[in-house]
Amino acid sequence: MNTVIGLFGMMCAGKDTVADFFYQQGYTKISISENVLKPVLKKLKLKPDRLNLIKLGKVLKSFKREVLAFLAHSLMNKGDGHNYIIPNIMTFQEARYLKEQEDIRFLLFKVSAKQRIRYERNVQRMDDKDVSKLSTFKRLDQKNLSMTGLKELMHARLEDAELVNNSSLKELEAKLEKLVKRFNL
Repeated sequence: MNTVIGLFGMMCAGKDTVADFFYQQGYTKISISENVLKPVLKKLKLKPDRLNLIKLGKVLKSFKREVLAFLAHSLMNKGDGHNYIIPNIMTFQEARYLKEQEDIRFLLFKVSAKQRIRYERNVQRMDDKDVSKLSTFKRLDQKNLSMTGLKELMHARLEDAELVNNSSLKELEAKLEKLVKRFNL
């Protein structure tokens, strides 16, 4: 049975870093943004920026809240022995849908970090040039919570484990190694 790990958390918490760790362990990465939403935006000749990704996700979810998880699940070759990492689970319904699938072993990990640390990471990688002030970053955090459905998922307590990522990459990797052993990944 394929193991599928879903990650969720606030922007710049380290979801992509965690996904890269599992990718290096042989997991196939299925990014809802990269593999599902960006190809649609490209066909529509729209810029694949954060705002358009969120808007398209909202439109698709207006039909069915778990549609993005369904599309990600449909990209998997179940039974082939591959394991998958999905770095951007955004809603309670997506997580629940994947947990209910009998053809995969789904684990949900929350990746968290203090807001100040996430802000500093955002500034370092210049993810969003409009977010050069902490106050702007805080407003964007709140907007992302309400626009994406992440707020409900954060409070649902569906996660199998939480990775607190407030320190170095080396410390995060040590935590990930423990997680690998704990869940026999």
